[in-house]
Amino acid sequence: MARWGLLLQCVAESVASQGLRGLMGMVPFGQVLYEVGQGVVERYSKKVQRAEEVACLQEMVVQSHAAIRAEVESRYESIVQNVPESVRAEIQKPEVRARVVAYAAQVPASFRASLRRTEDPTGTTIPKSFTIVESKDVSRFLPERPPRFQPGDRPVGNWKLTDCLGIGGFGEVWKAEHHTVPGLVMALKFCLSPESKKSLVNESHLLGRIMSLGQRDGIVALRNAHLDIETPCLEYDYINGGDLSGIFATWPSWNTEKKHKHALQFLKRLAQIVAPLHAMTPPIVHRDLKPANVLLSRTNGKLEIQITDFGIGAIMAESALAEHRSGMTGKGVKLSQYGKGSYTALYASPEQVQCADPDPRDDVHALGVIGYQLLVGNLMKAPSVDFADDLEDEHVAPPIINLIKKCVATRRERRLPNAGALVIELNKALEASGIRPAPVPPPNEQERKPTEPTPAPKPVVATVTPAKPAPRIGDTIEVPLTASMKMTCAWVPPGQSWLGGGDGKEGTTSFTLKKGLWCGIYPITQQQWLAVMGNNPSRFKNKAKNPVEQVSYNDVQQFLQKVNAANSRSGFLNRLPTADEWEYILRGGPISKSQSQYNYYFARSKTDLTAVGSNDLASTQANFDGNYPAGAGKKGPYLETTSAVGNYFPNPLGMYDMHGNVWEWTSTEGGSDRVFCGGSWDYFGSNCEASLRVGDDPDNRSDDLGLRLLAVPVGG
Repeated sequence: MARWGLLLQCVAESVASQGLRGLMGMVPFGQVLYEVGQGVVERYSKKVQRAEEVACLQEMVVQSHAAIRAEVESRYESIVQNVPESVRAEIQKPEVRARVVAYAAQVPASFRASLRRTEDPTGTTIPKSFTIVESKDVSRFLPERPPRFQPGDRPVGNWKLTDCLGIGGFGEVWKAEHHTVPGLVMALKFCLSPESKKSLVNESHLLGRIMSLGQRDGIVALRNAHLDIETPCLEYDYINGGDLSGIFATWPSWNTEKKHKHALQFLKRLAQIVAPLHAMTPPIVHRDLKPANVLLSRTNGKLEIQITDFGIGAIMAESALAEHRSGMTGKGVKLSQYGKGSYTALYASPEQVQCADPDPRDDVHALGVIGYQLLVGNLMKAPSVDFADDLEDEHVAPPIINLIKKCVATRRERRLPNAGALVIELNKALEASGIRPAPVPPPNEQERKPTEPTPAPKPVVATVTPAKPAPRIGDTIEVPLTASMKMTCAWVPPGQSWLGGGDGKEGTTSFTLKKGLWCGIYPITQQQWLAVMGNNPSRFKNKAKNPVEQVSYNDVQQFLQKVNAANSRSGFLNRLPTADEWEYILRGGPISKSQSQYNYYFARSKTDLTAVGSNDLASTQANFDGNYPAGAGKKGPYLETTSAVGNYFPNPLGMYDMHGNVWEWTSTEGGSDRVFCGGSWDYFGSNCEASLRVGDDPDNRSDDLGLRLLAVPVGG
């Protein structure tokens, strides 16, 4: 038995001794959670010296779930001997034993979920200051009830559960990896409460409204809603940096000025995210804003803030508030949720607690509570009647105190009307206080100030900014398709080319690309299509890096709508190339008339993009039917399937698989048909010629027909 398993043994002994009624469903588990926590503290303090705590816990949180279960099982005889004699027989029953083991084995995942933060998204490093002295120290790490699912389960399609991110009255949240597409990760939120299941189905119109927003600035995108399965499930983008509650671990050590600047910038950023939704008709109200629903991540060193649970916040909040109103919320659950920033009743407005209709001022109240907690540096505290005194004790400026008062006022009509008004008033308070908030990434959307007069311009000091170097051939960028899936694009410079040439004859059609653009270096893959559309229509399935096929032109339009809606702030518009653009790109961009006499264009190697034109093609250079090479090319392999993108040499712009593998749709019309180019795995080498264009019905789906996208700078 490993020393890191001591905490797991203490948890199992405590839940068997103090929490068996809750574990077996005789009473709500929340009613016994505090006693279970106390039992863990008492047992652990006797087994582990204070100096050893961090090292033992550190070793525990990095173990696999299989190793953790095995460790609990190996200790079960000792566990039985260390519990009161009155329960020994009961906990040896197979069903009870299974529940005790499952609960204890979930503790390391709960630790990791609570410790996730931007500096450690995995949650596998224990702070050196961490100790287990009293029940509140361990309550936030104890699951609020036994888990319904286990790592490795596949309750929804091809999604395999890996880590439990949270357990509550509403259900469970899991990190999940796609079973057949490595690297594709989502967060799945399961609804287990019968009442919440019904509400979720009834609110499906709101979920549809949220999904139509796509990837909106500062909001975790809802990608799919599985409402017709046994356990309804919502599919969200996975954000890997923990939540706002993790900030409080280091908050107390900051000086007052630093703490206030960051607190106010967090508050402003949250209000900026919510404001556009409050401005909709009718407004979208979150109704469950709290630190646990504010997710953090770092991109290129910058802190990014995103709010989750839009569309289901009211449902989740009502489930929690119903328990709160009944007085059934146990002390242990309160301690656990306070520590995680997830106790809904702490942030809910008085009207919401009393079941009034949703109003944007409910969210304003929650934002005010979060702002107050950030300013005083205490996640366990809510504004009370003397909250202004608390803020004065923290040396908060009077205009800021007055602003918080306008947010958390008991009567709705005394609060600011919506998040947009909060942004405006906060800006005024900051200016009046002479505070310049700490930098957090600014919103992409303009603040709405319909009633604000335009301020007088301030003097501007001229500065000289070095010119950004122009892109060059060989440069690449990553363009988002979803929050977690990107497309690598290479630069296509502007210039003149000659189209239609080949077999030693020069092209006769002049084409000029007036503005440079970016082009996907590969055809869209099955992995990318699945991430955007949630399905894989390909014949040759389960090959993540192979190009997607069996997609019609009309299917591609739906794909583009989703991508562009989800990434409206990326600065790029994704679209299909025209047939002329496609041939221009394949030939390597700007070329002279004499350089247009070839059918096939490659680079010398994957690292040397020097152009090599030829009228010969063998299947060792591209994926086509190798029994029919082009020109003087030699016969070669015939794969009889698509192949992973990037296996062959690129063209002179760094684009792969433009010859063969799959035909690629363009936006060019040919009568009622749409044009595609490039040849494919089941055609001859001559069908892969640069100038060859084929057309078919926009609804046609074929196992040799895919797509490649352009990313055009907005305005380009």
